Amino acid sequence: ILSTQLQMIEFKVKSIKICFHFSFFAIIALLLLMENHRYALYGLYACIIHELGHLMMMQTLGVKTDKIVFYGAGIKIVIKQESILSFGKDILILISGCIINFITFGVFWLLAFEKEQLLVFATINLLIGVFNLLPLKCFDGGKIIDLLIDKFLSQQKIPFAKLLVKILCMVLLSIILIIFIINKNTNFTLYVTLLYFLFSAMLL
Repeated sequence: ILSTQLQMIEFKVKSIKICFHFSFFAIIALLLLMENHRYALYGLYACIIHELGHLMMMQTLGVKTDKIVFYGAGIKIVIKQESILSFGKDILILISGCIINFITFGVFWLLAFEKEQLLVFATINLLIGVFNLLPLKCFDGGKIIDLLIDKFLSQQKIPFAKLLVKILCMVLLSIILIIFIINKNTNFTLYVTLLYFLFSAMLL
């Protein structure tokens, strides 16, 4: 059934709700207007591959998916409330998206030879995988770090450990930003993205 509630298109594939927020289409339209829109779309494809990695692992582990939401900031997978995840399952599901990006990178890198477009797509998959391992709460890496801290550290050490991770993440993002500035990189979108991540690390 197709509905348009709260500026969202929603339909079902079997028991899974597929939701498209209006902001997702706005981002797609914006990407198509960019000079290098093909590369931007490659980034979108790499993100979809990343989420498919999560979905495949969830299906393998028997975790039920409630809905998949496509919105301007990315793609979100929501599991059914009755699904109770163990520590091991959580880690496997979180890491699976990056693993599938790395596998895609390897496959397209080997197939590319001297074909620039395949090399670019391979590289974008590598970057998506690496970025998602950053210890930011909005990324898989940050969620994995939180799980490891909560699992293996005492209650007294948890606040200090999370503060340390936050500081290290801010330092790492600052170093990356400085490197791009020194190399006179002119990619405005890249600077906006890095600054967004940096401020997110500061506020969380």
